[in-house]
This record gives sequence, structure tokens and C-alpha cells, in this order.
Amino acid sequence: MTTNIERFQKLQVELVRAGFETVLYAEPNGDKAILSMQVDLARHKGGGAENGSIEQLDALTSGHGFAYTVGKDSHAAITLAD
Repeated sequence: MTTNIERFQKLQVELVRAGFETVLYAEPNGDKAILSMQVDLARHKGGGAENGSIEQLDALTSGHGFAYTVGKDSHAAITLAD
């Protein structure tokens, strides 16, 4: 059985390979952890949101069971999809 942190780490590897800058957060919460990831779309090696990075992010996240929201600062917050 794959743990949630392993799922995040696997996605992080795929995102980095695709040229995304990522930060994975893991916060202790009792005997579990609260996990989230941030992606900086403006610093994507492909040139940012206007050059297809949103489509690439969408394909990678949805293909691994994740969802994301993009803020005004061009950072995408990635969480597990419900």
C-alpha cells in the first residue's frame, strides 16, 4: 500500500522532471501528517502559464489523483483530490 507522502513524493519527482519548481510541506498532526505542495508556475522552465504549463500541470496532477488551485501569485497549491 502506498502512503500519501509517497504519492506526493512521486508526483514531485514527475513535476521536477517536467521543469516545475516545487516545495513539499509535511506538518505533523498527531500520528498523521498534513501534506501539501506548492508549484511556482512563473518559474516553470517551459515559460509560465501562458505557454502551456497549466495544461501540463493539469495532466500530471489529475493523472496521479491530485487537484490544484492557482493563486494570483502564479503559485499552484496541490492537494489530494477527493
